[in-house]
This record gives sequence, C-alpha cells and structure tokens, in this order.
Amino acid sequence: MDEKFKSWIRVTRWVARIWSLGPILFVLAEILFPHSEEGVPVPWTDWLALSLVF
Repeated sequence: MDEKFKSWIRVTRWVARIWSLGPILFVLAEILFPHSEEGVPVPWTDWLALSLVF
C-alpha cells in the first residue's frame, strides 16, 4: 500500500475514535446522573445501551 494511503487510514481511525467519545459520555452521564426529579432506578434498557456502546 501507498504510505500516503496508510496515513489517511490512520487519521480516519483516530477521528472516528474521538467522535465516538461523545455518545459514550452521553450514555454514561445519563446512567450515572439521572434527572433528579424522576427518582426511579435506572432501567435495564439503559444499561443495555451502555454495554452496546462499548
């Protein structure tokens, strides 16, 4: 493979890794810090969503 093509792949992968932090942090924040007015335990579907993100 061409060296320029390999570097493009490397950059694309790092951009995807950085962009994936947003949804991961959002789901993690929703589970660990639920809305204070709700007062209900975290449903199993939220834990499932978190496990699928990782």
